[in-house]
Amino acid sequence: MYTKQSGDKISLGSEIAKGGEGIVFNIDNENDNCVKIYRDSKNTPEREDKLKYMVLNPPPKIHGENFKICWPKDIIYKDGKFVGYLMTKSFDNSLLPYHLCQPEISKKLDSQWHSTYDRETQRGIVSRLKLCVNIIATVNRIHSINKYVIVDLKPQNLLITYSGKVSIIDMDSIQIAEDNKVLFNAPVSTPEYTPPEAITIVSKKSIISKDWDVFSLGVLVYEMLFGIHPFVGSANPPYDNLNTIQEKIKINLTHVVNGEQAFNILPKPHNLFYSYPSDFKNIFKKIFGPYIEGESKRPDLEILGGVLFNTIKEFEESVKKEEELVKKEALKKYPALKMDYANLKSRYEEIQVKLDKYKNENSTIETDIKQKSSNSNPIIIILIIILVGVSFMFYSKITSNKELITSNKELNRLLDKEYQDKNEISASNPIIISDITFGSKLNGSDFYGLKTNLPYRKIGYLSPTIEYFGVKEGYHTLDIKIWSPDGLSKGTDSPRGYSFKSSANYNRGRGSKPLTSWGNGSGGTYLRGNHTIEIWYEGKILFERTIRVK
Repeated sequence: MYTKQSGDKISLGSEIAKGGEGIVFNIDNENDNCVKIYRDSKNTPEREDKLKYMVLNPPPKIHGENFKICWPKDIIYKDGKFVGYLMTKSFDNSLLPYHLCQPEISKKLDSQWHSTYDRETQRGIVSRLKLCVNIIATVNRIHSINKYVIVDLKPQNLLITYSGKVSIIDMDSIQIAEDNKVLFNAPVSTPEYTPPEAITIVSKKSIISKDWDVFSLGVLVYEMLFGIHPFVGSANPPYDNLNTIQEKIKINLTHVVNGEQAFNILPKPHNLFYSYPSDFKNIFKKIFGPYIEGESKRPDLEILGGVLFNTIKEFEESVKKEEELVKKEALKKYPALKMDYANLKSRYEEIQVKLDKYKNENSTIETDIKQKSSNSNPIIIILIIILVGVSFMFYSKITSNKELITSNKELNRLLDKEYQDKNEISASNPIIISDITFGSKLNGSDFYGLKTNLPYRKIGYLSPTIEYFGVKEGYHTLDIKIWSPDGLSKGTDSPRGYSFKSSANYNRGRGSKPLTSWGNGSGGTYLRGNHTIEIWYEGKILFERTIRVK
């Protein structure tokens, strides 16, 4: 028999989740709350006291339209013995955000997750930033009472929906302090999210400050935005022997603080960080930079949230500028198309007059033939038949012109509609490619941004980057042919008739996009001489460029 502190009975429903400490259950006939029942080894008197304190001292607001803090609301007993607690239930259809902290979103997830959080689109970037702002604001609510530090803040302690709603779970593991004295310790932390000052704090048995959570949250936000831990990378000497994230955290070794030059190998997902505004990059330098316990101070969460909010505005303004550019280019084309239509319409009317004239003449000729067919001279009949045939051929040509004009009339109608909707004029191809550059890296030597004269000894995997104007936003697959001096270059996985494929999301307006790298890690794929790269889409060539490898 399960009861609350008041003695009211409670009936457990189906199991929601299971972990090392216990099991979370639904409550029969109740949707807003759930119950966590501890394993026998975890339901200690100290934990009961900690939960009672939390029940009496919640943050000012533990749930809203877009956030929930799954805070203890009551203590649960079984036959008079402490066994767990009742808490706010997370949002329906929530998932751990771990899948958003990876370079790619799992294909197993619904299309809504992909369309909302795709880093290759402006919408995806803005959605991730908004989600991070929501997480920061929710953590700040917990901090606002000046008693609580989460300590073990990581993706596994959050639940999110595709619409950006956030639930913070496992709240029973936080640190509680009052009047500069720890009342209840935080039992665990995760090394990848633990700040460098942790060793000093633990050795001195000091109180953990909010700055600890700011560091953890900085790592979490970075992972969600860029799909990689900020301290991942192979450093240059004398730190090339540091292999773990924890070792690098201890000495603040990250490209965010030390720059790209401090690393021999920096994984590509980090590159996106450098496209963000200066204020954004600077605040992360402060979060991950050197820190002295008792002297240093990391940025407040209000400031961090404000910087991310301003970044959202900058990205949204960038989208508006791109849309305005597309609109202007469409409007530039519109008058010329309008004039073409006027000329075609005038020509059509002239042809229509001639067509009606010849149709009437044909009708008269046919009538005469029927009336005089028995008495007509055979030669005249033959001439009349020839004349009818010529007229029919002209009629067919006129009809063909009429169909062409009708097609142009329909095209103009569509252009009128798109003009009125203030959208760009559509095209059969999703992108227009204006330029291409190449980069590669081999045996410690590299090059970037070359259009031709590529150094043979530095080519391993050749990485093309295209400059394009996006007409149709979306996920598109390009087929690539690379013609070497020996013919079409192909590998074991090459599609039929092509060297390789490259799939990505393309935005509207001007942009650049790296294509799939192709070659091998040891070199030798690209012979000295002329090579031609062709970029195709659905059987139509979009772009070609001849380059020289020397």
